[in-house]
Amino acid sequence: MAHRPIGQLARVVIDDIAALTSDIAALAKSEFSRDAKRIGHGAAFVVIALFTVLLVPLLLVIALANVFIALGLPAWAAYLIDAGVFLVVALALVYAAYRKFRKVTGPKKTMAAIRGTVTALTGPPPEPADDDESPTAEKPA
Repeated sequence: MAHRPIGQLARVVIDDIAALTSDIAALAKSEFSRDAKRIGHGAAFVVIALFTVLLVPLLLVIALANVFIALGLPAWAAYLIDAGVFLVVALALVYAAYRKFRKVTGPKKTMAAIRGTVTALTGPPPEPADDDESPTAEKPA
């Protein structure tokens, strides 16, 4: 078995750490971009829902209410039915946005890879000391 010089071994370690860092950065980028798309879609649904809610009063007065009145309904019933239809549409859009936002997970794989790397480089975390064995713990007199 041939021995390699320490400089060559150090270079291999440095190259491996650089490759690992690059791979973790690429993983983080892919996870963040996926979550950014989900956030973007959810935000689009919220914007559409808000736009619909802002148009509700205008649409209530002009569109469906006049149709219902023309069909012979009392004015109050026509306006009430009209408001209910647009409220249901807005709630459906808010629910669609909620479902998109709920799928955002964050960079779980990236954080696990970073924890694994730190553990591999530094060793496992130290065990917490018991209070009885702690050198700063007060001893009963």
